[in-house]
Amino acid sequence: MHNAEHANTLERMPLSTPLRLSALWVSVTLCYLYGDYFGLYVPGKLQRMLDGRMGPLGAVTQRVLLGTAVMMAIPALMVVLSLVLAPRVSRWVNIVAAALFTAIMLLTMPGAWRFYQFLGVIEVTLTLAIIWTAWRWPRRAG
Repeated sequence: MHNAEHANTLERMPLSTPLRLSALWVSVTLCYLYGDYFGLYVPGKLQRMLDGRMGPLGAVTQRVLLGTAVMMAIPALMVVLSLVLAPRVSRWVNIVAAALFTAIMLLTMPGAWRFYQFLGVIEVTLTLAIIWTAWRWPRRAG
């Protein structure tokens, strides 16, 4: 390789496992947000919201909204928890949280609009990548 060719080669910096997991959770969270936003355009959705109805959960109550908020806070919190938790704890928290959200998506995708299924496939792929990445967390030598 000539020196000029070598000088134009871009270097790929290795990503640590916590940073890789955090980035995957950012992507998952963004897909969830876009799916919920686009869902507002589904005919009748806004009217059901104005009528105080929330999908299969029925009537909107403080408990239903709190439960939904807790559920949706998990992926957002995983962005930072993946970076700050001890590796052994982070590994298992990532595996459990990603498995939970994989299951949620697989249960909510059937019969959904195509945009939701499209984002759901991406979300499932990302959460499976989180499980795979956390499962394969490198061990310290020695």
